[in-house]
Formats: sequence, structure tokens, C-alpha cells
Amino acid sequence: MRPEENIQIGIVEALSILNVRAEPGNRFLFFSIPNEGYLSAVGSKKPTSKDYARLTIMRKMGLVKGAPDLLILHKGRAYCMEVKSEKGGQTKEQWRF
Repeated sequence: MRPEENIQIGIVEALSILNVRAEPGNRFLFFSIPNEGYLSAVGSKKPTSKDYARLTIMRKMGLVKGAPDLLILHKGRAYCMEVKSEKGGQTKEQWRF
């Protein structure tokens, strides 16, 4: 697992606990935006034609470079969360998003 994955799992566990403990009128919705599939096509290994085919399908389904890892919706507001390890940094696309 990548370090960001462990961090995100911890965040999701904490959000889940907070949400369960919140008063009914103060609960929120949160979910992951699965952009990880993009990494398989542009990651460290040489992409295959199957990787490019999957990436094309994901783009047609709405995959957007730079989309955040988590989206949190609370009382009509949306909060985006990008998860990084100590060594990680935002890409240009993430910064623009």
C-alpha cells in the first residue's frame, strides 16, 4: 500500500466515528473519488494497451485529473480533501482543482 492509502483509511475511520456520534441534524456524507485507477495507466511501470483502454473508459465515465481523494458534504457545503504523505505534494491539476 502507498503511504497515502494508509492515511486515507485513517481519515475515513475517523470521519465514520464522528458521523456516528453526531446529532442526526449534524451528520454528513463523505465518499472517496476513485482516481487511483488513473495511476495504473501512468504509474512507474510502462503502460499497456489495456491500461490506456481502462483510462479511456474512466475518462468517459467522468474521471478528472486533479479531483480530490475525498468529498465531504455537510449542510449544503462541499469540502474537498486531498491526502498526501509527508513526502507528497500536489500536482498542478490538483492545485487547479
